[in-house]
Amino acid sequence: YGVPSRHESQVVRRTVPWLTAESISSISMSPIQDLKGIITPNGLVFERYHAGVPDINPDEHRLMIHGLVDNPLIFTMEDLMRFPSVSEIKFIECPANGGMEWRGPQMEALQFTH
Repeated sequence: YGVPSRHESQVVRRTVPWLTAESISSISMSPIQDLKGIITPNGLVFERYHAGVPDINPDEHRLMIHGLVDNPLIFTMEDLMRFPSVSEIKFIECPANGGMEWRGPQMEALQFTH
């Protein structure tokens, strides 16, 4: 925990080590200045995580759809990859976009007040 999954070795991240006391709860930022065009690749999307980044082996991962459905289903990653690929342009805005990088002393949530 606290480091990228070993199954994502091709993903490039810029982390902010001074932002949180421990890496188990931190963020990764997109290098926007290095992007070509307006589409952010999946591997460079800003992320906020608590309790670390899970180390999920794609060969063992399962997606279960159950609950208020007629037929519960379980998919492997291989099953999911057989579905046709679909591309859509969407805009996602993080609620923390107003927070800026804080280089001052760490005070409980002070840097994220507006």
